[in-house]
Amino acid sequence: MKTVVLIIDSLIGAGAETTNIRLAEAFLKNSFNVYLITIKDIIEVTVDDQIKLFTLSYEKNTRLFNDMHFSKLLDKKLEAIKNKENTIDLILGSLGLSHKLMNRINNKYNFYYVLHGTTCHAKLSSKKGISKFLKKQELRNLYKNKHIICVSNGVKKDIESLSIIFKSIKTIYNPFNFEHIIKKSQQKLNLTLPKNYIVHVGRFAKVKRHDILLKAFSLIKDPYLKLVLVGEGKERKNIEKLINHFSIASRVILLGFQDNPYPIIKEAKALVLSSQNEGFGNVLIESLILNTRVVSTDAPVGPREILEDILPQSLAPVNDPEKLASSIQEVIDTPLRLKENCLKQYNTDTVIKEYIKLLY
Repeated sequence: MKTVVLIIDSLIGAGAETTNIRLAEAFLKNSFNVYLITIKDIIEVTVDDQIKLFTLSYEKNTRLFNDMHFSKLLDKKLEAIKNKENTIDLILGSLGLSHKLMNRINNKYNFYYVLHGTTCHAKLSSKKGISKFLKKQELRNLYKNKHIICVSNGVKKDIESLSIIFKSIKTIYNPFNFEHIIKKSQQKLNLTLPKNYIVHVGRFAKVKRHDILLKAFSLIKDPYLKLVLVGEGKERKNIEKLINHFSIASRVILLGFQDNPYPIIKEAKALVLSSQNEGFGNVLIESLILNTRVVSTDAPVGPREILEDILPQSLAPVNDPEKLASSIQEVIDTPLRLKENCLKQYNTDTVIKEYIKLLY
């Protein structure tokens, strides 16, 4: 039996974390021993009992050798797994802190660094001069001569802009268990939802641009249409202020984080994504699997890659609430028609085969 180890910063209920859980479950289904190591002791999602879960309980402090200490802990855990299983066949690491610690012990293991977002755009776009130069050098040192997996072609193009040599680089889309998503969407929730609503599912973070979404929704004058926000995060207070600012408190419902958002997505008139940028956009695929219309800002890079060939009319410009409002109104009045098998490349069975190919 082959052994795979997944390493990730934490297991908050966000996109990269959900993807790692799905990958772990898919490896289990394909008769792998599966280990999941979180750097931080934050577990907010359900983990299958067959997945061997460990945490390094990372805490950020001012100690000079803090990262060195935790990279050694990671090394010890990997050595323990290797001794128990005789070998580790595949190690996949996701997100920045994990990559940082992996890089310190990279010479000992055949790591694959999985990129879930536009790392260069996110880290460099707000910097100038020497600050930008130093950050770019840091990214080059982190990812040069590494095995890189990107969750979209747009993410791949972004990291290739560093102009460095990789050991290997390829795109493997995020996996989606269609049957599982449909089954979970049929569960009854202990919630009272409005009859007509659009929904946004995602953490309350600046990059998700709830300000644009709320402004756009305020421009839609249908008094019977509600906006349901599913998620939590640091921006909650600002979002509540904006709801009052736009005088739409009676039309917006905040549901908080939901472990199973699929019944909510399934019954929505449309799911709306208003992000400044997205590495992929998992919730768009999940909505389409449930035959729910979608509207998204044309954010770099995932939404365009997902929608431009199948639903180009569902894309609205970034930072333009008027155009987003217009797209929402147009989409909710139009039946959703998808070509057969247009989502098959995102099916878990297709995706896991690409990961298994890495072994050979």
